[in-house]
Amino acid sequence: MKPTLSTLVLLGGLLCSVFGAVNFVWLYPSVFGLENQPIACTVSLYFVACTIWIWSLRVSVKVDTSAATGKRLLATIFWFAICFRAIQVCIPPILEIDLYRYMWDGLVTSNGVSPYLYAPKQVLTDELVIDDPVLAKLTTLATKTPSHHAIVSNVHFAEYTTIYPPVSQLVFAATMWIVPDHASATVHLTAIRFTLVLFDVATIALVVGLIRMAGVHIGWLVAYAWNPLVIKEIANSGHLDSIAVCFTTAAVLLLLATLTKRDRLPKARFAWAEIGVACLLGAGTAAKLFPVLFVPLFAMLFGRQSWRSGARFLLSYFVLSTVMMGWMLVENDTVKQVLKLPQAETQDGVHEGLNGFLTDWRMNDVVFTFVFENCKPDRQTKINRAWYVVTPNPWRQRLNDFIQTSGWSKSPPFFVARLLSVSAFLAIYTVLLVRLHKRMGASKNPHRDVLETTFLLVATFFVLQPTQNPWYWVWALPFVCFAKNRGWMLVSVCLFAYYFRFSFKFSELEFQFAGNLYQKAGIFDHCVAWLEHLAIFASIGVGAFLAAYATNKSKSTTDATKCPT
Repeated sequence: MKPTLSTLVLLGGLLCSVFGAVNFVWLYPSVFGLENQPIACTVSLYFVACTIWIWSLRVSVKVDTSAATGKRLLATIFWFAICFRAIQVCIPPILEIDLYRYMWDGLVTSNGVSPYLYAPKQVLTDELVIDDPVLAKLTTLATKTPSHHAIVSNVHFAEYTTIYPPVSQLVFAATMWIVPDHASATVHLTAIRFTLVLFDVATIALVVGLIRMAGVHIGWLVAYAWNPLVIKEIANSGHLDSIAVCFTTAAVLLLLATLTKRDRLPKARFAWAEIGVACLLGAGTAAKLFPVLFVPLFAMLFGRQSWRSGARFLLSYFVLSTVMMGWMLVENDTVKQVLKLPQAETQDGVHEGLNGFLTDWRMNDVVFTFVFENCKPDRQTKINRAWYVVTPNPWRQRLNDFIQTSGWSKSPPFFVARLLSVSAFLAIYTVLLVRLHKRMGASKNPHRDVLETTFLLVATFFVLQPTQNPWYWVWALPFVCFAKNRGWMLVSVCLFAYYFRFSFKFSELEFQFAGNLYQKAGIFDHCVAWLEHLAIFASIGVGAFLAAYATNKSKSTTDATKCPT
């Protein structure tokens, strides 16, 4: 029996109930502090939501898409997606407080001060006299209202200056400018999340365009629109990634539309379309840096038309992104050193945010941390020590001494791991570009090939990078429905395991394994994270096997049909 739209509506209602249960479970005991929150119960409910989401996806792609039913299917998916997000906006962020940084940055920018100048720690100073008039202005701003003080006091990693690029800063500033100063911190929180959800909803509309252009069943929209990870990370946690994802998805859609109409467009209009793609991709890069990954891919696709097209895109992107990123670049300490510009004196314990993130940040990773730990000399303690180190300690010590003596890096293990991961990514990137270039000449659906390659680029980058926060996976999700390997769908499910880290962090649990003692968050980092990623790799591996089997079976059927009887 073929699934009907009524079945999908029933599943949508069931998913609404689960998100409502998440709200109730998390909101009810919220006054008791984070260490007493029902983390395990909340994460378990999200796993239930993921199960319903997978079920809904299987149903939606089998619903009839005739003229009338197709429109109703699209409307059902879209309006339920809005409902899910509305439900999750109604409660405080679950286990994430990045929003406070966004709000403080917005307040600073909307008051005419660069958010890249001072860390929140400097604003929360106990000094009675502040010589710097700009810092004095920020200190006054921080105490202007109780909500302002609550916002700056809750900023995570307050010793770092902000790492968020200018386009995101403008979004933060516009939102905080609209919200009255006397409004409560809760109103500020809701306003910034509502703004980020608007970008998310726009992305849903853009994914509809990609699906139609690739000739894929509209039911695959559920892969993004109903994805519990997307809903949690944007509507509830309010991560700014929705801004960059929206601009990037728009750039991909305009790219495909431009290449489709290449023969029908006058040269001038095609050139302007190229600049439009470069502008959208530049805006995405100036919202969060990851869209720079797509530059070689886009240049190759335009370069297939002519070398002038590829060069024009690269030049346009470089100029536009530099202009949009200029505000951040001129405030960066490393850029100032290179250009020999004067630098402001830095308070002890305060660090430049972007440099710190790119040279020292690791979280929820396995591939990167394996290389990192196998390059790091042994510590004296055996508490939370990596059990997966296989290289001899004298070798690691000599490697660290050599790198430090050479002056290449102050953190040799991170430097080596970053070097190897970037090299691996570039190698895979090259293979994917060559494969796409060969396929497009004879492909029956070149749009889908481009979209699958787009997804694989982001997915590969995610797997190899040192920071694998669950919301970073949202970067790939507008394109996940175009991957032939359906195992990638389960990555969203597995990444919810990350939030169990908070349970371990606040617990007194400890155990011995491989001669080492593991405590608190170290249990997750060195043990549970491996199970999480093992599940991810298993899903991808099984999906690859099934995709290959389906391809061979389809090919065998085609060959049998061609054989004379």
